[in-house]
Amino acid sequence: MPVSATSVASIPIQALAATVAASTTFQTLVEAEDAAEAIGHVYYLEADDRRDSDADDMANDRPRAIVTFPTHRIEQVGLASLNHAGSLELSLEADVPSEHQGNKRQEALWFANTYGAIVDEMFAAAWSDPSTYLNMRAAELVGAPIEVRHECPRPFWEVVLRIEWFG
Repeated sequence: MPVSATSVASIPIQALAATVAASTTFQTLVEAEDAAEAIGHVYYLEADDRRDSDADDMANDRPRAIVTFPTHRIEQVGLASLNHAGSLELSLEADVPSEHQGNKRQEALWFANTYGAIVDEMFAAAWSDPSTYLNMRAAELVGAPIEVRHECPRPFWEVVLRIEWFG
């Protein structure tokens, strides 16, 4: 039986996953037709990098997004009113397209353009439908964009963002 998000600890995770998947840049990156397909490339807590001995692909292959469990704060603001706020960390990982590989400046600019567009589109989605998408207050860079080569069959770029939310 599937588990549904029902609490202040789980609803923001589900909402951030939906917000990432709503990005048309993310949909293009993961080669998805729509947000419903793209959400299959958003993982909770961690992604599975293990490989099947007979396959060359990871269980949760890149490109992908990984959402960590949130911190949250519940604050009483009146006799019968509570405010909820918190943050989540979002990792975006992508292989660089072949036309940009080998030129670090082009790779870095391509990746910065890509994750920047995803964040812009996430903010646009958040305000378009707060009942589905995360009420984002801020996106802060906490892990600078880096190229990861160590022990990887294919080098990739990764960035980690802290997403602050409220509501």
